[in-house]
Parts: sequence; C-alpha cells; structure tokens
Amino acid sequence: MSTNGYLVPPSKDPSKEELWNETWKRIDRFLPNLRADLALEEEEPVVEATATATAPAEEAGGTAVPAEAP
Repeated sequence: MSTNGYLVPPSKDPSKEELWNETWKRIDRFLPNLRADLALEEEEPVVEATATATAPAEEAGGTAVPAEAP
C-alpha cells in the first residue's frame, strides 16, 4: 500500500489521513512494533557533526584535545 501511494503519512498527503489512522488502529492491535520497523513516517533530520573533532578526553570532562587530521 505504501509503495503504490495509498498508505502515506498525513504529513505527506493530508487527504489520506483517515486511511492512515484506521489502518494503523487495526495493525497496532496485533503488531504494535510494525510501524517503527517499516519507518514509513518521516524521520527527524539528522544533526551533522561539527567540522572540528575532539579527542575522547572532552567527553570525560577533561580538556579538549584536537584530533589529528588524517
């Protein structure tokens, strides 16, 4: 259903919100983790790492030590 564009999150097609909600109401009864496994909903944007890397000492509360360039 998703591949053919019938079952899409309301954020992508608000006209399909009723089908989306009714479908998941029924599926969640017997496969409560299926939605997460399929990842049909939009994922939150990934925050990119900063350009300057530091050594693990900073994470442990020590002084930040710049990582060596490759």
